[in-house]
Amino acid sequence: MKKLVSVLAAVSLIVSQSIVSFGADLGDIKGVEGEKAIIFLSEKGIVTGSEDELYHPEKNLTRAEACAIIIRAVNPKDLNFYGSETVTESLFDDLSGYTWSSSYINYAVLHGITKGTGWKSFSPGRNVTSAELITFVLRAAGHTDDDFQEPWPENYLQQAVKLGILTGEDISDLPVYASKGFAAEVVYRAFSFIENIELARVENPFNTVEAEDPGVSSLIFTGNEIEISLSNLMDIAMTSGTAIKKAENNLRANKGKTKGYYESQGNLDNLMNQIKDAKTALSTAVGAEKIALEAFLWSADSPSKTQMKMVEEATNFAESQTDKNYEAEVNLIRRAVIQDYFQLAGQKEGVRISKDNMEIQKQLYDVAKKKYALGVASKLDVLKAETGFAQAKSDYEKAETGYIVACMNFNISYGFPLMQSVILTDSLEEAKKSDVTLSEAIKRALENRNEIAFAEFYKTSATLNFTQV
Repeated sequence: MKKLVSVLAAVSLIVSQSIVSFGADLGDIKGVEGEKAIIFLSEKGIVTGSEDELYHPEKNLTRAEACAIIIRAVNPKDLNFYGSETVTESLFDDLSGYTWSSSYINYAVLHGITKGTGWKSFSPGRNVTSAELITFVLRAAGHTDDDFQEPWPENYLQQAVKLGILTGEDISDLPVYASKGFAAEVVYRAFSFIENIELARVENPFNTVEAEDPGVSSLIFTGNEIEISLSNLMDIAMTSGTAIKKAENNLRANKGKTKGYYESQGNLDNLMNQIKDAKTALSTAVGAEKIALEAFLWSADSPSKTQMKMVEEATNFAESQTDKNYEAEVNLIRRAVIQDYFQLAGQKEGVRISKDNMEIQKQLYDVAKKKYALGVASKLDVLKAETGFAQAKSDYEKAETGYIVACMNFNISYGFPLMQSVILTDSLEEAKKSDVTLSEAIKRALENRNEIAFAEFYKTSATLNFTQV
C-alpha cells in the first residue's frame, strides 16, 4: 500500500510539473535571441518553464539542468531505468535538492556524456560553462576525448564549428557560463545529431573527474597575441599613457605659476620704483602736479621688505622645483610600469605552479582510487587524497581568476582592448645588490628628495610670516 501511495504521489508530481513546464506559453522569450530554438524545444518537452511560466533565458544553466536538457533531446528509451531507485541508490552523494535530475545525471555519466567533479560528487547546482556545455552536447552526439588531438576545450569547440553547432562569431564572443537561452540554441542546432542516438555505456565512469574549465583565460582573451617587452611597455606609458599626460599638464601648470610669480615680483619692483620716483619728484613739484603726486603716494600700498622677500622666495622655489616635480612624476611612472609588468609575470608564473600542483594532486587522487579498488588502500586514504586534490584545484582556480583580472586591469591601464591577449616577453631576474651604503643613500635623499625642498621652503615662509607679525 505504501509503495502504491508513493507511486501515485510521484505520478502526481510529474503531472503537476508538466502542467507548469511543458507546453506552457513562455512569456519572456518573444524577440529574444534563440526564440525559435526555445519554442521548438519547449514543444518537445526538452526545455521547460519555471513555476512563473517564464523561461528566464538570461539565467545561467546548472550542471543538473544541462544534463536534463541534453538527455531529453537524446530521448533514450530506457531512461526510467536510470532513476535513483534502480541505479544502485545514487551515483553521487551531493544530489540533495536535485533528485528530480538523478535519472538524467546517471544516464549522462554512465554513457560518457559528463563526469563527476570529485569522489561521489557531481556539483549539480554549479553553473555550467559554455565549454562544458559544448563538450556534453558533442559527447551526446557520439564523440569522445580520443577523437581529438587538440587540448580541451579547443578540440570540442572547433568540432562544434565544423558541425555548424557554433560559428566563428560564437567562438569569439563565447560567454564563460552558458545561459539557458544559449543552451537552447546549442541543443537546437545539434538536435539532428543527438536525437534518439544509441550510446554505449562506459566501463568505468569514475576513472576521471570532469575538468572544471581550466582554460577560462583562453576563452576570454581574443585577438592576435601581442608580444610586449618591458621596453615596449615603457614607451607606451611615456608617449600615450594617461599618467604621462597628467605629468605634462602639471609641468605646464607649474611653469605658468612660475611665470605668475615672476610677474608679481616685477609688478612689485615697478611699484617700488614708481613710489621712489614720486617721492623724488614731490620735492620740486608745485600746483596740480604736487597734488597728484601726494594723492598717489597716499593711495599706494607700499609692500614691506618681508613681502618682497616672500615673493622672491616663492619665485625661486617654483623655478627650481618645476622640472624636479616633473622628473619625480616620470620616475613614479617608470616604477609603476616595472611593477605592473613583473607583477603580471609573477601572477602568470603562480598560475603555472598552481596548475602543476593540481595535476600532481590529481595523480595522487587517481592512484588512491585505484588502490582502493584493489583493496590495498582505505576509503580514508581516498578521502585524504580527494581533499588534497580539491584544495589544489581551488588554489589553481583562485590563481587563474586573479591572473585574469590582472590581465584585464593591465589592458585597461595601457590602452589595449579589455580582452586583448598580451604575452610578456621579459623574464623576472634577481636584481644586483647596490654598492651604495645606507648612510650614503640617506645623504642623497636629504640632498635630492622633493619633500626636503618643500620642508625648507615652508620653513622659510613661516619664518618670514612670523617676522612680519
